[in-house]
Amino acid sequence: MLLQSIISNPDTPQSYVYAETAFHHEGSLAYLEELIDAAARSGSNGIKFQLLLDPNSVYSEKLPHIDRIRSWCFGPEQWLGLINMARDLGLDVIAMPIDMESVAFALEHQSLLAATEIHSICFNEYPMLEALHRQESPVLLNIGGRTVDEIETTLGELSGIGAALVYGLQNFPTDPYGIHLARIAEYKRHFSRIMGYADHTTADKPELGTLLSCHAYVMGCRIFERHITTQRGTQRIDHEAAVLPTDIRAMIEELDRTARILGDGSIHELTDRDTTYRRRQKQIVFARDMSTGEQIGSADLTFMVTPDVGDFDQISYPSLIGKHIAREVARYAPVLAGDVES
Repeated sequence: MLLQSIISNPDTPQSYVYAETAFHHEGSLAYLEELIDAAARSGSNGIKFQLLLDPNSVYSEKLPHIDRIRSWCFGPEQWLGLINMARDLGLDVIAMPIDMESVAFALEHQSLLAATEIHSICFNEYPMLEALHRQESPVLLNIGGRTVDEIETTLGELSGIGAALVYGLQNFPTDPYGIHLARIAEYKRHFSRIMGYADHTTADKPELGTLLSCHAYVMGCRIFERHITTQRGTQRIDHEAAVLPTDIRAMIEELDRTARILGDGSIHELTDRDTTYRRRQKQIVFARDMSTGEQIGSADLTFMVTPDVGDFDQISYPSLIGKHIAREVARYAPVLAGDVES
């Protein structure tokens, strides 16, 4: 699977994009099905579902909106149908269990899941980490707002499992000047893990989230999350950061363009374009006509832009001094291998 391949290869140029549904559905099964269809149309590789089967085990009765949260929940059979619908449309499914019952559901159906994501609210919830350690599919860790020690602890609890670190701040919408994207490169260096970026900037300017995602790619991210909606500005949960399928498709195109612009990063081999540019350099040429047997001195060579290409690079200049001419040569002719004695 693509996601697992990317997680196991931190230096891959490939990107992986998944659409986040969160609780944007607000308990409407029909609307969540619309979001699944929208994710498929967006060109996303996958879709993420937040699973909550037992809200009473997670949310206090004292919360002012507890009844509303309960109304957002689906049962196991409904989730199974939604997961299969997404898979039938060619989408990977990423599950984010919020409660332990949802963890058990995810483990039971892990063959249907591309990954499990750990929400920031249960980042160091030991029973959940202990349970997820039994799965075979990779894990995505939401590290926004987490300390290095907390991240190291969670990775230790999940040792042996492929894990990616997904950076992002969920402030709905997030102020771009408070994101500190430069952290991504440092996280990647420190943890030697594939990085992801979850954008939560304003949906009113979807191109901003796309730009930040491309910046994150340059910083080393290869996994990207974007909240999805069917109508921008719809007053639903997380609508402030939810974008249209066309916005996600545009982001995917820009990520592909960014990858092509960056190239492979190798500094030890020249590309065809490098070589073409290199040919513009001055050539080592003879400063005067010379006869067979003459010894080359520093005054006998010069550098000149010429349409004719010689056999010696500029850095070969010192090695030519002191050699003898093997055949008659003309002034301003590029130095060829046959012109000098070996």
